[in-house]
Amino acid sequence: MEKDIEAFLKMEKELIRRHHGKIAIFSKGNFILVEKDLRKALEKARKKTKKKTLFIAELYTPEEQAAGIL
Repeated sequence: MEKDIEAFLKMEKELIRRHHGKIAIFSKGNFILVEKDLRKALEKARKKTKKKTLFIAELYTPEEQAAGIL
């Protein structure tokens, strides 16, 4: 999971800029895909990774995430 978080943090700004509001999935430190729909994202990622552990990130700015919590 640590490798996935590191990979996401390296790509975070670019992913948010290009795919705002979508879902990004990583596995074993590798970027797997971006998809708008969570269910479709999981389905595609499971096929690509043969059901390995997945790290899922919603592509919103930290400010948007904080506002959603409050």
